Amino acid sequence: MASNLIKNLPPSTTLQILDTNPDVLQRFVADYSTFGKIEVCKTAKELATRCHTMLSSLPNGPIAQEVYLNPSEGVIAASEAPTRIMLDASTFEPELSVHIGQTLLTKGLGRYVDIPLAGGAVGAMNGTLSFMVGYHRPSADDVIGKRIVEALALVGDREKVQFCGKLGMGSASKIAHNYVCLCYNLAATEGMALGLKLGVDKHVLWKVMTEGCCDSFQMHLEQPVPGLVDNAPSSNQYKRNFAAALTLKDLRIALKSGQKLGLDLTAGRTAIDASTKVDDDPRTKLSACMSKCCGSADERFQNLDHTALWLHVNNIVDEFEKSKRTSKL
Repeated sequence: MASNLIKNLPPSTTLQILDTNPDVLQRFVADYSTFGKIEVCKTAKELATRCHTMLSSLPNGPIAQEVYLNPSEGVIAASEAPTRIMLDASTFEPELSVHIGQTLLTKGLGRYVDIPLAGGAVGAMNGTLSFMVGYHRPSADDVIGKRIVEALALVGDREKVQFCGKLGMGSASKIAHNYVCLCYNLAATEGMALGLKLGVDKHVLWKVMTEGCCDSFQMHLEQPVPGLVDNAPSSNQYKRNFAAALTLKDLRIALKSGQKLGLDLTAGRTAIDASTKVDDDPRTKLSACMSKCCGSADERFQNLDHTALWLHVNNIVDEFEKSKRTSKL
């Protein structure tokens, strides 16, 4: 996503970047400094002080709260700037989005807007991401709304910027969106497994699914069966695109929200049970022991993609591990 940002910014604009991994920052500067000026910041406070428009994408709510509300190094410690906009693509509870946004606005730090995204790694790379924005549909003279669209058009599809309502509604929309996607991942995996076990050729079954009523993102870029979609993780030894841990995080947020609202989200509970197998199994997740013994750089022991659920549903994890180890020799 950041690569599209630097490529599409005016050459006179300086891109301020921040990450907890210094190697990532150094590599980004080395790879993209020819497109424009890039400066590395040490804290969120420093980055916010330098920026009129911010874009963040963080793993979870506690980390987002630390980045934005840490009293010494967070955004809240930056210089006041009422016209600053902070666009956060993270996925967490709507209540936290509202809390962060209201706190920053009250302190004169600017306007925080939840803008969760969809489209995956391919969408980020191709600049085709869609966004769910926690802001009312802007009128023609709404300066903030216009700035939101122009900023998101640098990294995604302008036509896929969906204004969902007030602050927090972007996060609410993303929770519902991911609930459907992640539950469908289980259904797609089990459905494909069932068809193959019944003797249907995998290519024929895939055509049936995609040309019938089952066509979806999960049948294409998240296709669980190897050898059907070239750039799906399953066809690349389940190289991680979206971790099972993130699947569990998002489903648990949905179930917690549903419980508060009196909704019994049964499909989500089943999907959590299935994804827990992927996340708990040391064969499909990097374990502390493996990290110490083999080093996290050894791809044999990296977290696999959440679509590695296919291996568990079909009880072929050992077979997959054996073939992967053999290919590394």
